[in-house]
Amino acid sequence: MFTNLIQAEVLDLAENEIIEIKREAFTDLAYVFLNLSHNRISKFEKDAFKNCINITVLDLSHNHIKNFTKGTFDEFTFPTELRLEFNQFQSLGDIPFKSFTGIKTLNVSYNDLMEVPKNTFPKLYELHTVDLSHNNISKIHPAIFTSLFSLRLLDLR
Repeated sequence: MFTNLIQAEVLDLAENEIIEIKREAFTDLAYVFLNLSHNRISKFEKDAFKNCINITVLDLSHNHIKNFTKGTFDEFTFPTELRLEFNQFQSLGDIPFKSFTGIKTLNVSYNDLMEVPKNTFPKLYELHTVDLSHNNISKIHPAIFTSLFSLRLLDLR
């Protein structure tokens, strides 16, 4: 669908009626601000994002996302900033952080999060800003943030 847009700066698909991201919908993107906010996205097919090297911002805010299908993102795809606010996540375990080794900023505010499970943030050494505000978090596992060596801002309001 959107292939070979290498070196694009902004791909803005916000405020449409997108409900599903199909397989290989986003392929071979590099250094792009991908705005999919304010849609009705609730489903991702496997390999929806393929070889998207260092998406500068992946904005999936204001959708109906509860989780990601296993394999939504391949091992070469990761955002530097991930915006998931105003969705329907109940667990941070539903976000594939193992794939997002270069992530620096994460916003999962205004969801239905109830806990921060064990091993939520594996080897995310560059993650410096985490916004988990305005959720229903009642349980945070011990030492969950100790591996975040670059952490500067943690918002749990």
